[in-house]
Amino acid sequence: MLRTRILVPAIGQIATFTDFGWVGSRADAVAGLPYTGPVASVGVGVRWIPIPFARAVGRLDVAMGVYPERRVDVSLGGQQFF
Repeated sequence: MLRTRILVPAIGQIATFTDFGWVGSRADAVAGLPYTGPVASVGVGVRWIPIPFARAVGRLDVAMGVYPERRVDVSLGGQQFF
């Protein structure tokens, strides 16, 4: 965690994560191939929380599938908590 002064005073965070699960069935999936079985991924995320707006956060996450396929996914988002 670090404090920044880009545009407004803010707190920056970097997080790593892992995700494991089981897909019951993807036979009728909108995207991807039909698949049933284990899935695993790893990733890193950067979050920017402006101090004057403590209930808001901007984030950028990059994740890579490890099993059954190696694919990279980038997610950019913002949230406002009430």
